[in-house]
Amino acid sequence: MAATDDFLKTVLRSELLGEQEIQAALESVPVADLQNDRALADHFVQLGLLTQFQASKLLQGASIGLQLGHYRILTPIGKGGMGMVYLGLDNRSKQHVAVKVLSPQRKRQGQRHLARFNREIEIAKDLLHPHLVLAQDTDCIHGVHYLVMEYIPGQTLYRLVMTHGVLSVSRTAHLFSEVASALEYAHSQNLIHRDLKPANIMVTPNDHAKVLDLGLAIYQGETAEDIEVVGGKGKVVGTFDYIAPEQTRDAADVDPRADI
Repeated sequence: MAATDDFLKTVLRSELLGEQEIQAALESVPVADLQNDRALADHFVQLGLLTQFQASKLLQGASIGLQLGHYRILTPIGKGGMGMVYLGLDNRSKQHVAVKVLSPQRKRQGQRHLARFNREIEIAKDLLHPHLVLAQDTDCIHGVHYLVMEYIPGQTLYRLVMTHGVLSVSRTAHLFSEVASALEYAHSQNLIHRDLKPANIMVTPNDHAKVLDLGLAIYQGETAEDIEVVGGKGKVVGTFDYIAPEQTRDAADVDPRADI
């Protein structure tokens, strides 16, 4: 029983389920499964009380970060340079959201990554455009820094091309007219994305484009107070396969042409 007791205590600490929910679920668990933490976790998954990802983390003894404020973390859906992006559920609206969580490893590496993450939060919260992913909330719970964004179903342009091959001319023109519209708006706010690439463009099921990830964005003419964060001479910021040449020379001295 020790293993199942530990598992149930971890579930309770995670705040995913309350005592009454756990007790009600235990009433339908076969007696034999009460002795086995994995069988018990599987039963909770079958009942729809936990996802496979949550159960796996709880079995490892991890309870922190599965419930962040009003948001329940369901499963990973993406990975970026700063951390993981998870599918979440807003407990108030019952709507799915995307939750970007700063990697603990990045946080331990120093204030540079935390500062860059906080920059993305500050930049994203003031933007409103149908082809830019929208930021909804941000906070720090139990030392976990996170940014809540609208959930965009679909797949990245990178994955779409890798899976289905080259797009037709008409479809490409349609999608990139929407990307161009998003960039025109961003540039009108003096904002340079600096990391535009197929992996940062989401294509929705109804074939619309959304530009993602403002983690490396900078305001045109911004003074590089922290060269480690925004980049400058001697600091390369961006993705080499797609980066503009002038951005490799001075990442802080760029204008909208670097995105184009």
